[in-house]
Amino acid sequence: GVAVVVICLFAGEILQIWLGADFVTESTMVLQLLALGVLINSLAYAPFALLQGIGRPDLPAKFHLIELPFYIVVVWLLVSHFGINGAAAAWPLRVGLDTLLLFWATFKVCNLSLRILEANGAILAGFSLAVLAGAAYGMKTIAADLSVYSQFLIMMLLLILFAWIVWDRILDGSDRGVILKMMTLK
Repeated sequence: GVAVVVICLFAGEILQIWLGADFVTESTMVLQLLALGVLINSLAYAPFALLQGIGRPDLPAKFHLIELPFYIVVVWLLVSHFGINGAAAAWPLRVGLDTLLLFWATFKVCNLSLRILEANGAILAGFSLAVLAGAAYGMKTIAADLSVYSQFLIMMLLLILFAWIVWDRILDGSDRGVILKMMTLK
């Protein structure tokens, strides 16, 4: 999630360094939309794997078959109206729908309550990421006249603050223990 925030904020700068100034104008929004799609799609891995693990691989397959005709129409409409940006926007829309369907199926099949998202810190984590994204966007807007290096330094300070909040407020003792144990392994 944090990487997506950084990519979305510094998409223009990343593209300029990587591909040159010619690509910045036409590709910044594309990179931002695809990064958002990666974030959304990464959320789907847990319910997808759970459904596979409990012997229900048919559900994701059925969802993909249902999504396909809608995706084709959405791609056609968005590309015809918005070009490459429309093509890039169609994918986060599809994976967003897919993620919602996978979570819905997981909660139904496993008879889970939405309270589990609160109990395991998922809601607080999502809220914290949204606050980070908003603060980072505000920083980028206010500090637009600063050099990219200064903006990047401010962003790193925000990321350190975010990491501390996650460590202190979202992760429990066993989560922190696992992370510390992984850090000490060589």
